Amino acid sequence: MRSIRCAGATLLAVMVSGVTASAAPLSLRDCLLQAIANSPQLGQVRHDMLAASSDITKVRGTTLPALTGSLQAWELNGAPVYPWAVTGAFIPDITGPASARRSFSSDAHWDPVAIEQIGVTYPLYQYGSIMGLNDAPVVAQSRSRYTQQQWEILLEEQKVVLDVVNAYAYAIWYHDQSEMEQQTVQYAQRELDIMQSEQSLGIKLPQDVALAREQLQAARDALSISQQNSRNAALQLAGLIGQPGNDNLEVEQVELPTPPLPPLNQFMRSVIPIHPALRVQDANVKIAQEQITISRADILPTASLNTELLAGQDLEYPNGGPRHRRPTAFESYLEVDIPIWDFGQRRAALNESREEVFAQKDKEQAIELTLRTAIAQAYSEIGQVNENLSSLEAAQLQASNAAELARAQRSLGVADELTLVQAEVALLSARITTGSEVLLKQIKYAELQNLSGGSWHWLQ
Repeated sequence: MRSIRCAGATLLAVMVSGVTASAAPLSLRDCLLQAIANSPQLGQVRHDMLAASSDITKVRGTTLPALTGSLQAWELNGAPVYPWAVTGAFIPDITGPASARRSFSSDAHWDPVAIEQIGVTYPLYQYGSIMGLNDAPVVAQSRSRYTQQQWEILLEEQKVVLDVVNAYAYAIWYHDQSEMEQQTVQYAQRELDIMQSEQSLGIKLPQDVALAREQLQAARDALSISQQNSRNAALQLAGLIGQPGNDNLEVEQVELPTPPLPPLNQFMRSVIPIHPALRVQDANVKIAQEQITISRADILPTASLNTELLAGQDLEYPNGGPRHRRPTAFESYLEVDIPIWDFGQRRAALNESREEVFAQKDKEQAIELTLRTAIAQAYSEIGQVNENLSSLEAAQLQASNAAELARAQRSLGVADELTLVQAEVALLSARITTGSEVLLKQIKYAELQNLSGGSWHWLQ
């Protein structure tokens, strides 16, 4: 069986004749394409995936050299303040004329100054990255989140497919049911007419006429309900495909096939190993494993190489001079941070990361067990539906044979009109009951495909 999962959007086929245009009935494939293209849930997951892709670049950048620049403007007044200013340290002992002492005064009177700086910082060992040359755990962790989002899209897509298929199946069935209910109303009206005619002849009792009248009203009520259900299903489907409020939506009146299921063991072997839900959880396990490496790296020293070029100037004298200098400085240094004692925080973080890995692995096994149980339950429910359907189809065949016999007898004049009408009503009732069970089977198949995460498809 080929996949019906769609990867993009499509436009409705429009048939144009003269100045008028009418939209062709939508196929299931058309509805799926439009629903996937317009689903806000899928749009959210797609944006999350793009954000995860950008996060890879962002995290990788933290392991590589960074070039920065800064410009600071100051307005100074008074003596510079630094930790040892009150001791008079680093102030030159100026002797000589007072004029000389004034020229070397450490006081400033509303002087505008600026400092320009450009520097490069190269993380030599940080976050488990060795000069950005190895596969740093922070980068691998970010890639795992991106992979997780890719599998999340498949899971969310299957939710959309399930909703669309259900609404589509209901729209088809309620349309067919409305037509059969319409025929039932017509036959019920004929039965009432016959009863009233025979009552006037003294053949039927008033109770028989009252019963026929109640049956006609029940048939009309059933028709009204099925018509309303048909409109509701069409509106639900219109909302799913991005046309909310469209009460003129038409779908192709086709029967959705329900092919035989493969054996349960074979189904499990083909679905479970590639199930998107397990792949999402597998990504969680990898994220937790990378966190162990990150937590272990936090226990070790970190090192970075810093290189800076600075320049300062008096903004009133941008060109500098003997009295108004324009100093520059170049420095390059290695910075090493060595964790000595933190009351066990880093060790606790490492232990926490290890336990998280065990928890995520157990959760993966729990998800697999839940999937296997749900799939087995779906198989059981489909088997029960098949059993019920066999009985209903047998009853429908019996009603069909009875109606065919009544038609033949009526054509020969052996049976009366009332017998034929009652046989036709019984056949319609059997068809409606069987059709409802067929709809239930289609819904169960759609649920089984959703449980498989899209790894199995039941529609061509």
